[in-house]
Amino acid sequence: MASQPTEIPKTFYDFTVKDAKGNDADLSVYKGKVLLVINVASKCGLTNSNYTELNELHQKYKDQGLEILAFPCNQFGAQEPGSNEEIEDFVCTRFKSEFPIFDKAGKWGFFGDDIQWNFTKFLVDKDGKVSDRYYPTTPPLALSQMHKGLEILAFPCNQFAAQEPGSNQQIEEFVCTRFKSGFQIFDKIEVNGDNAAPLYKFLRLGKWGFFDDDIQWNFAKFLVDKEGKVVNRYYPTTLPFSLEHDIKKLLAESHEC
Repeated sequence: MASQPTEIPKTFYDFTVKDAKGNDADLSVYKGKVLLVINVASKCGLTNSNYTELNELHQKYKDQGLEILAFPCNQFGAQEPGSNEEIEDFVCTRFKSEFPIFDKAGKWGFFGDDIQWNFTKFLVDKDGKVSDRYYPTTPPLALSQMHKGLEILAFPCNQFAAQEPGSNQQIEEFVCTRFKSGFQIFDKIEVNGDNAAPLYKFLRLGKWGFFDDDIQWNFAKFLVDKEGKVVNRYYPTTLPFSLEHDIKKLLAESHEC
């Protein structure tokens, strides 16, 4: 479970979550980075396109300050049923991903509504504020036009049709092996409902507090700026490279640490 800050959180950096191995991960280590935060699943129809583009996006902008954070979630169609270990193995083996995979999450919301599905995306600016949200269908490469300081954070979630059923290890192995992903996979979480992780409640509130709808599906995406503020949210169908313009804009912004 991700920890709940003792005070009302002001930025993304106020949270501590679990990584795919169950260790505490203090998100303040990402200060000054542009963050792409996604709930992921290994058995979703959006899995191949999203992980492929997320890897390309991470490789293109990681040296300029982009981080991708992935959170496995099994809430959408039970498409992430594995353990964290199985998820991590899947991601690392199949996709060769290098970004972080966190603990499996449940679905919960901050842009006002629930996460709609796997691969919803959030953009976090360099101040740690959520600046935007992208739907699961938004391709990662669509978040183009960004330069330095982007990191992609992926959060596995099994809430959508049980499409992330594996353990954290299985998820991480899946991402790293199949997609050769270089971003981090975190502990599996829930993103919607009463058991939603506090971090995703924060993300769903968004920049102005009116994005508070549920995550719709796997691969919802959020962009977080260099100050830890949520600046945008993208639907699960938004492919990662569709965010490139927004990412480059945030990376180009100056930030004094």
